[in-house]
Amino acid sequence: MEYVNELADVRPANIIPDFVTSVNEASQYVDEATDRYISKVLHSVSLAESKYYQQTGTKLILSEADESKKGALQKIKDVIVNLFKKVWGFIQAAWEKVLTAIKKVCAQFTMSDQDVANKLKYFKGDKNRTAGSVHEFGGLDDLTSKTGSYANIINKGIVNMNKYASVYKSASDINSYSGSGDRLGKTDYDKSAYTKASVNLLGGNPGKDPDLEKILGTENKQAAVNAIVEKVEGKIKNVSIGDLIRSFDVYVQFGTNYSVVSKNAKGMYDDQKRQINAAIKTVKSLRNIDPKPFTKYTGRLSTAMTILTNAATRALADKNREYAKLVATGRRLVLKAKKGDFAESAEMYTGDPLDSLFAE
Repeated sequence: MEYVNELADVRPANIIPDFVTSVNEASQYVDEATDRYISKVLHSVSLAESKYYQQTGTKLILSEADESKKGALQKIKDVIVNLFKKVWGFIQAAWEKVLTAIKKVCAQFTMSDQDVANKLKYFKGDKNRTAGSVHEFGGLDDLTSKTGSYANIINKGIVNMNKYASVYKSASDINSYSGSGDRLGKTDYDKSAYTKASVNLLGGNPGKDPDLEKILGTENKQAAVNAIVEKVEGKIKNVSIGDLIRSFDVYVQFGTNYSVVSKNAKGMYDDQKRQINAAIKTVKSLRNIDPKPFTKYTGRLSTAMTILTNAATRALADKNREYAKLVATGRRLVLKAKKGDFAESAEMYTGDPLDSLFAE
């Protein structure tokens, strides 16, 4: 089927004030915007469902099989599609803020890193002296990769949207439950069938998915973000001057090379766009919807996406900043070297005459 970009007209939401420079603080604005919009959607759906029940005594189940409810079915689809589009605007805002911050860090480095790296090789001072510290960042690739465990949870969550849309698998099931004149609990069979289906398909808690809960956590969203950041960043390790010299090129790449960092970020950004497009496509294809559990579920799925975004932007910014500090330490060793710190032959490296040819 031809790919349709449902998000082509969506732009970064104006939710983070210009005076905010901290990525951590920016993530709080993303959380608040997501909360407000999801709460608004849940409230409107809850009111519609309550009003319908008061008027008919029937639980609101929407199906294409019921001509009288086709309009309402399309309306709830539009509400959920707009929810995902809003969330994409929030995600864009988060990425825009962190990439701008990282670009500023990288722009501060103008001295030739190759010259620094080449002179550091001749350092003969105390190489056991601590140059700084960095996190291990062992889980960062898993967080940002389209094949990582976090992406897999979201992908599975999108597939499960069909399951959470309705506890009934056919139009006849829905009609037997909520069709013309049938009331909630009219027969023990109807009521028990609905309850059993809810427990089996919704994991005993409508709107909740056990896998998504691994991202959402049990506290608030900032606590969930903090938990993921702590996990993917790992332990802090001390870096000696010897370690710095040996891995200087690695620190340069992620600490000062914006193209390297942005490429890492773009992989996750593009996959998130694909995921939200897939979610919208799923919503548009639905034929039956139980509004309350489905809206609750899509709200939690959207929240999980923004939590992962905030965790990734924070971890990427932390890695960039920590690596940049080590690069700066290496440059200070060269620029502020004391007599005897370097071998006398350690003039600034000008390169082999054939270097340019080997670089082709």
